[in-house]
Amino acid sequence: MRWNLAVKAVVVTTAGVLFASVFAHTTLYKRLDGWLHDSLQRTVSAPIDLSEVLVVDIDDASLSTLMRALGPWPYNRDTFAYVQSYLTERGARLVVYDLLLADTLESEALPARRNAVYAGAGFTVPLPITPAYRSQLETLAIGRDDSLAHGEDEEKASGYRQWPYLKLPATADPHAVGVMNIQPDEDGIVRRVALFHGSQGFVLPSLSLAALMAAHPDQVQADWPRRMLTVRRANIPLTNQGEVLLRYPSNAHELRVLPFYELMFAATQPDSTPPHVADKVVFIGSSSFAGGTHAYTPIARLPGVQLSALTYAMLANGSVLAPPKLAVDAAITAFALALPLLLLWRGVEASGHTYFLVFIGLPLLCMGIAVALLMGGLSSNWLYALTAGIAAWACTMAIWLFDIANDRRRLRYEAIAAREANRLKSEFLNQVTHELRTPLTAIMGFNKINQYTEDLGREARIKNSEIIAHNCEHLLALINNHLDLAKIEAGTLVIAPAPEDPEQLCRDVVTTLQPVADEKRLRIKFTRMTELPAALMLDAFRVRQVLMNLMSNALKFTQHGSVELAVGYQAPTLVLEVRDTGTGIPADALERIFRPFEQADATVAQRFGGTGLGLAITRTLVELMDGAIEVESEPGMGSTFRVRLPAEVTTRPDTVRPITDARPMEILSGRVLIAEDNEDVRALIELQLRKLGVETTSVTNGLAAVEAALSGNYDAVLIDMEMPVMNGFEATNVLRTRNYHGTILALTAHQEGTEIERALASGCDGVVRKPASIESLRAALKPVLRGSRRATGGV
Repeated sequence: MRWNLAVKAVVVTTAGVLFASVFAHTTLYKRLDGWLHDSLQRTVSAPIDLSEVLVVDIDDASLSTLMRALGPWPYNRDTFAYVQSYLTERGARLVVYDLLLADTLESEALPARRNAVYAGAGFTVPLPITPAYRSQLETLAIGRDDSLAHGEDEEKASGYRQWPYLKLPATADPHAVGVMNIQPDEDGIVRRVALFHGSQGFVLPSLSLAALMAAHPDQVQADWPRRMLTVRRANIPLTNQGEVLLRYPSNAHELRVLPFYELMFAATQPDSTPPHVADKVVFIGSSSFAGGTHAYTPIARLPGVQLSALTYAMLANGSVLAPPKLAVDAAITAFALALPLLLLWRGVEASGHTYFLVFIGLPLLCMGIAVALLMGGLSSNWLYALTAGIAAWACTMAIWLFDIANDRRRLRYEAIAAREANRLKSEFLNQVTHELRTPLTAIMGFNKINQYTEDLGREARIKNSEIIAHNCEHLLALINNHLDLAKIEAGTLVIAPAPEDPEQLCRDVVTTLQPVADEKRLRIKFTRMTELPAALMLDAFRVRQVLMNLMSNALKFTQHGSVELAVGYQAPTLVLEVRDTGTGIPADALERIFRPFEQADATVAQRFGGTGLGLAITRTLVELMDGAIEVESEPGMGSTFRVRLPAEVTTRPDTVRPITDARPMEILSGRVLIAEDNEDVRALIELQLRKLGVETTSVTNGLAAVEAALSGNYDAVLIDMEMPVMNGFEATNVLRTRNYHGTILALTAHQEGTEIERALASGCDGVVRKPASIESLRAALKPVLRGSRRATGGV
């Protein structure tokens, strides 16, 4: 089935989007999306300012070095109080503890300091809620979600990460607390950080955000209900869950990390070089095996404290990514689908090379768009768009291959049909050559006998002329058949119905073919099956052509017996039946005989002649008249061809009946101007008109015809439509423009159609069709000539 382009486009688009939607929910897609995102992010990452941040790492080396002085891990809280005092004295802006300092004795509680931020942690297991805990939670919260009353309704939380329980640090009066939480994606890579965490309806910031708010209280505004974060007048885009998408810097390796033991040596040994901590935000945490945490990021595996410090720096510098936007994703997807749809529009004209280029180019283009968006700070679901595009490409290619296969199959069938047509045409040419040469041989032979045999008697000469006339008519019929076939194939054959007497039309056909039947000693008769209307709307010329073809075939294939034309009218259908007692037609050939250049079998042309065009033209003419033709036949029993034509009853206008050869010839009188460029045709018409008693004057082009008609006194002008210098259409138009009121008759080889209409429109009063006979000239000229008389002899 050949789908139209719109249906194909809908199928391709739907297939692409559906496949991408299904694939997007698979683990493979998520891992692939993450890997590609990380790769592109590393490619376009830019450096940021890390000078504000210092990481103090309690690593394994520090634990080993300070074992004797501080004992095993975890250290006493006095150690951190000492370090914090030292850092404050050295000018540190803020000390951030990336350590959960909770569940300590009251004597070990950390002192409250305004330049310190302590860490809390979210627990997935609910713990008992005490009034003191709730009071502390309420004091530390930056907001409250009044829509939640209990932790079990966490699925209703919006804009922050909900926890059943938040573990808080054991401090006397903490100034700021942030929740430390490393929550990687499904593939274990940390690409986003939740900035807000809540429990019991109270919302706390993350550790990095709490540090930023403490370090720059006047430059940071956090509004979690509206998912808004403003840092130094720059809006930080958040997801619906209150997460920020991190844009890791290219200089992350330049983050200054100070081992904890070096800081302790500087604090306890006066002769050591103190670290530069003035105006810095110091993150203290552990990367040790005993108490540290690590996270995989797109740039490297980092200790948790370094990730917190980098997150702080990225927030402070605005190095984050905006969440994907639906409009942008839709635009990328539309672009990715546009290329396969363009291939679909080209259809089979697209080459395999083009499909390969699109297959290679589509990922590169989508990747390029993703890179440009990343550089602009916007993340996107470009892999979804690429998946939809590739799926649409695959679907388009499948349709392309299917169409190519169909085209090749069609071309193969057409090649077979062309070979068969060539074979039939070759047979046709051979046959038509024979058909043409046969009458031409008779015409030329008998013409030379009449021309060069001096002692040939009058009767023999007349008999030879009759043979020549018969063969000329046969040759003309053969040519007309081919012309009709050409008109049918070109779609220019027009049906022109007019009021006609159906009985008279059919009787004329029988009368015309009577000599053929007499020659073969066959009976030919006309039968009325029902009463017939006086007039029906019919194209008499084409109905006569149909009947002549059918009756001629019946006479040709009947050797003994009769041929009958039966006519009936069953309103609103005219029924015509041609019955014969001829050879009959095999059942397997009943359909084939209506095809051009084909006959019942190969021996028909040899035995009976013909080209196989008559019935093909007949069926087409019947169909053009909105009718139908059918055949019933049995070999050896004869055939019946039945034609049904729609024909409305009408009233036939009073017209003069055509003059037949049986009537005595009338001798006319008058003057006729003949304009014809062909010398032989001109001489023939002059002879024919002189036989009718008409005086003639001849010219060879339209310009001469105009001059002669205006200067002479002619009863009629017989003008050929196709002449040099000035053609008949132009000459007639000039004469009418110059007020010539005489009769102008067009002389043309066209039997019907626009040429006839054009001649009448140019000003002609009537048409004489070539080849012109004495009868046709007499019928056309009689109404306009001054007088006539009966001839005493034939012509």
